Amino acid sequence: MSGLLFFWFSWMAWVILTFIMPKNEYRTELSCWLLLIIITSNLYFSFSGITLTVVVFVLLMGGGIWMIKLKRTIAHSLYSFVVMIAFASAQLWEANLPILYINPIFKITPFVLVIIIFFLTKQIQGQLIIGIIGMTFGDILFQYILYGYGLSVDIGGMEFLDELLLTIVLISLLHILVRIRNKIVSIIFNHHLTRWQNE
Repeated sequence: MSGLLFFWFSWMAWVILTFIMPKNEYRTELSCWLLLIIITSNLYFSFSGITLTVVVFVLLMGGGIWMIKLKRTIAHSLYSFVVMIAFASAQLWEANLPILYINPIFKITPFVLVIIIFFLTKQIQGQLIIGIIGMTFGDILFQYILYGYGLSVDIGGMEFLDELLLTIVLISLLHILVRIRNKIVSIIFNHHLTRWQNE
């Protein structure tokens, strides 16, 4: 089951980016970055009980470039730090959550992070980038804590990628729902405005 959500959502997103989105430089950069993430998700190297996936570097490099292109870089860096702490804390809490022994698929971290991210910034690009960078650094921090207890760690593993993609999908779905709601409110408002003008 581990990695299934990541591959399913990422390939679906890549197809949408490549074949459905309007052709522009932004779309090309994003689809190339996503394809590179998919390719490097199974490349890793191990040393001293640490398994480090190459996708971690791809996420951080691409995320860093994207963050620099956005305005308010310092603010987004601070927001990413908040998400990093939240992700590492949620992972530590989930590690001791009894329900995960019964149902290991049950994960609440993405839902908690989406709520936090929505409070931090309203722009979707900012939300996605602080989610990606914050969660990646959060996974590094969480695995470092585990390594301190003498456990073997997997930085950027499939479980992390599943949670990352689920968080991105939830953020995107919430933005779609907000846009639909705003459109409905606008239609209703215009309808009532037209009625009042006619009266």
